Amino acid sequence: MHSMVKLQPLQGIPALLLGMKEKTICIADLHLGYELELRQNGFNIPDQTPRIAKSIVDIEEGDRLLILGDVKHTIPYTTVFESVRLSRFFKLLSERYASVTIVMGNHDGGIRKSIPDEVEVVSSGGLVISSIGLSHGHSWPSREVMKSRILVSGHIHPSLSLRDRLGSRNSIKCWLRGAVHKKPLKKRYSEVNVSETIIMPAYNPLLTGSAVNEGNHCGLSPLLRSKAIVLGEQKAYTLDGTYLGHVSQLMTQLKE
Repeated sequence: MHSMVKLQPLQGIPALLLGMKEKTICIADLHLGYELELRQNGFNIPDQTPRIAKSIVDIEEGDRLLILGDVKHTIPYTTVFESVRLSRFFKLLSERYASVTIVMGNHDGGIRKSIPDEVEVVSSGGLVISSIGLSHGHSWPSREVMKSRILVSGHIHPSLSLRDRLGSRNSIKCWLRGAVHKKPLKKRYSEVNVSETIIMPAYNPLLTGSAVNEGNHCGLSPLLRSKAIVLGEQKAYTLDGTYLGHVSQLMTQLKE
């Protein structure tokens, strides 16, 4: 998963390292507080926020941190418990990184009043770093983002459903990388330079995600609905960088 610009997935971690002199760690879909929903369904899972914060702080590479949306899990508001949790969380991250930036996700309503002033919040349309466009993925990227050659997003929580010879199934997180069809985008954007997309796995360890090799996920994103991105054409990689094949091939194998 290499490219002309500095863009490198970290080994075994759902995170990207991007940039040249000033390097940025990019992660997506933390969904802090997801375990509260699991508790309501009978699962006795402790607060995961300290563990997630430590894992981000312990990443050795990178000077800056970019979170591509869905920092928190509750929609659309922020609970008092979440406010306290978020304040502590970003205090730890701000001590480790020179800057912390959030691209708004669909779960992030009300987040601005719960985070320190030094944390920058960008609209869901995204931003550009080192000629790479970055957005959350639930809404249309901005015009500036679509002028970039590569688009990085989250939101979908891609995973793969694997089946062994005995019929047992297992799900693993995966990266998706592939082409973008420009024609469906011409109606919306006057200039489209994006030719390649990278879809990030969710950072939250409890969220395996949506198995892209089964079911229909076109409704998750306007880029999928417009068929600018076709999931079956995307290449799937494990967190350690192993290439598994095109999603369409993995769909076929699951049915056999």
